[in-house]
Amino acid sequence: MECNLSVTMRALFVSLFGSLVVSGTSVEKLEAPPAAAAHCVKVHSIGALPLTVEVDGVKVQFTEWMAKDADAQELIGFRATATGSVSFVVRAGGETFESAGLQWMNPHGVVGRNVHAIDGLEVCR
Repeated sequence: MECNLSVTMRALFVSLFGSLVVSGTSVEKLEAPPAAAAHCVKVHSIGALPLTVEVDGVKVQFTEWMAKDADAQELIGFRATATGSVSFVVRAGGETFESAGLQWMNPHGVVGRNVHAIDGLEVCR
C-alpha cells in the first residue's frame, strides 16, 4: 500500500506541476553609467598675459607662453596655475594633444619643421 501511495503521490505531483512552465527570469544588463562628459572652455587670447579662464568654478591663469623663435610668432607651450584640477586640449599643426598637467610644450621639441604653433586651446574640467 505504501508503494501505491508513493506512486499515486508522484502521479499527483506530475499532474499538478508537470504542466508548469518556468520562464527564465529577465535579468537587465547592468552597464556602468557613462562617464560625465568634460566641460571645456575655448581659450580665445592665446599668448595674452595676464590671461585667466574659468571653467566650472575653477580659475586657470596662464603665467607664461613659450615661443618657437625669438620673434614670438609661434607659441609652442605654456605654463598655468589653477584653483582646481583641469586638463587641456591643445591643437597644433593639425594634431591634437591632451595634457593633465599645468604646463604643456609641443612634444616635437622647440625647433624644426615638425614643431607647429598652438592653433587652438581648450581648458577642461
